[in-house]
Amino acid sequence: MSAQLSAQEIRIVLIGKTGVGKSATGNSILGRDHFHKAASSKSVTKQCSVATTVFDGKTIKVLDTPGWCDTELSEAELTQAIVKCIDMSYPGPHVFLFILAIGNRFTNEEKQTVQQIQEIFGEGATRYTLILFTKGDALEDTTFEDYLRGATADLKALIDKCGGRCHVFNNKDRNYLQVSKLLKKIQDMVQDNGGGCYTNTTYQLLEQYKKREAKLQQKAEATRKEMKAREPEFQRLIKLIELEQQCQSLRETQLHEQLTKQNHMIVTMLEHMQTERNERRQEVERTQKALSGQAAEHQKLMELERQKQREEQLKHQQYMENEEIKRKNEESQHRQRTEKEWQRLEKEKQEMSKRYEKTILQLEQQKQMRDTEMLELLKEKMRKTKTCIIS
Repeated sequence: MSAQLSAQEIRIVLIGKTGVGKSATGNSILGRDHFHKAASSKSVTKQCSVATTVFDGKTIKVLDTPGWCDTELSEAELTQAIVKCIDMSYPGPHVFLFILAIGNRFTNEEKQTVQQIQEIFGEGATRYTLILFTKGDALEDTTFEDYLRGATADLKALIDKCGGRCHVFNNKDRNYLQVSKLLKKIQDMVQDNGGGCYTNTTYQLLEQYKKREAKLQQKAEATRKEMKAREPEFQRLIKLIELEQQCQSLRETQLHEQLTKQNHMIVTMLEHMQTERNERRQEVERTQKALSGQAAEHQKLMELERQKQREEQLKHQQYMENEEIKRKNEESQHRQRTEKEWQRLEKEKQEMSKRYEKTILQLEQQKQMRDTEMLELLKEKMRKTKTCIIS
């Protein structure tokens, strides 16, 4: 099964046991040292790693994997690594580059690796497998064709199973030409397979999850962009509210000053009126003796004056109280409006934030479900590969 993809990208998965030169091969293809390698049989690559380069206008994506029969990795660790390999090579590899080393015998470990590839990726994976022999310098005067003619029956059977596709590589001589020849052979194989990458039920399952995750990611991104787009509006409204608060505070200060000034004027006026009354009273008292007959009338006038003064004072007091009540009511209403607006803004921001967090949580749950299902699927497939037999 193949999926038609852009011819501008080639995805290469490096597979082989520890020590055959997978990482060195990856570095040769990349043209730089990216994958860690060591001159020993101890596994250096413990988990999948990916890197890209551009070669003749094409993006080359190289995926290095741990040794599939590495005794240092538990079955759970190996399964996790394969899940990561599938995820990194999505929507599917164009080639499984099965690495063997010239001079090394074809071992049961490598037979088991081939069996695992078939079980995990399907029988069709062999049509997308190219056998790459490293340590080409070890051939010395022997031709590669002569070396293959002298190979064991098991190795010849593997080469036949992979359609005779094999290539020799010398990682000590990193040059453009040998990489170009390898990529040309890979592209020819891709064309023979219909021009697309390899896929199977495992990749198709991953694709379903990827599509759901992409929708959730788009939803989360849309919410994030909305939050970002609305932020200037939120800030503008907040500044308007703060400005309104400042204006209200200024109005209250001005009103207080105005009332204080009016109160001072009224008090001064009342004091002046009191002074005039006192002066009139003193004048009246001076003339009382001469006008004793008018004493009762004078007493009545004085009482009326005092009553009028009390009424004016009461009226002024009532006015001041009413103004203070009015000011407090306006202040309370403004405070309520401001608080309501704040609450509305906060609620809106919280709702957007909750939507974003909910989507991110759903995305994480989807990824966990995907990983769990992929792990279970691969565990089941790997249980079938306990024997080291090429079917």
